[in-house]
Amino acid sequence: MSYNAGANTLLGFFNHISRDDDRHLVPQICAYALITGSMSQEVPSQSAVYLRQEIKDARMVEIPDADHFAFITRPVVVNALIEGFLSG
Repeated sequence: MSYNAGANTLLGFFNHISRDDDRHLVPQICAYALITGSMSQEVPSQSAVYLRQEIKDARMVEIPDADHFAFITRPVVVNALIEGFLSG
């Protein structure tokens, strides 16, 4: 994906989007939320813990040995989690 994005797109991400701090908006989320955590380097598990604490009634599930793209690399696990979340 990044290979085809081009240098300007990647620089734009790292210079702008990756530095956004929207934490003040998180407590305003009033939708059901299922948060997954993992040992990924892309998004530290502390981020998932923070979201679980700040979003009212959010649920968090740790997926061992999953990366940031668990929905692609662990689809059976992720789909089962989503199905259980939506039916519960």
